Amino acid sequence: MRRDIVQEAWLRWAEVDEATVINEGAYLSRLVTNLCLDRLRSAARDAVQWQVPASAFLAELRSAPPSRRDGGDVDLLHRHH
Repeated sequence: MRRDIVQEAWLRWAEVDEATVINEGAYLSRLVTNLCLDRLRSAARDAVQWQVPASAFLAELRSAPPSRRDGGDVDLLHRHH
């Protein structure tokens, strides 16, 4: 799961115009945080929907595919022209 999130963050970072980012560290930190939160929310929804025991929920969380959400609050860290 960690590698999936890091890979997803790397791919998204590759698409960003770095000149529009004020603070690269803050941007990447927010991006990775949002990806992690998305993964947790998705896994929690799946567990509730299927009434999965907690142990199965945690196992699924470790192997779930990365979220395709756009990163949410990350845009707050872009410079606006």
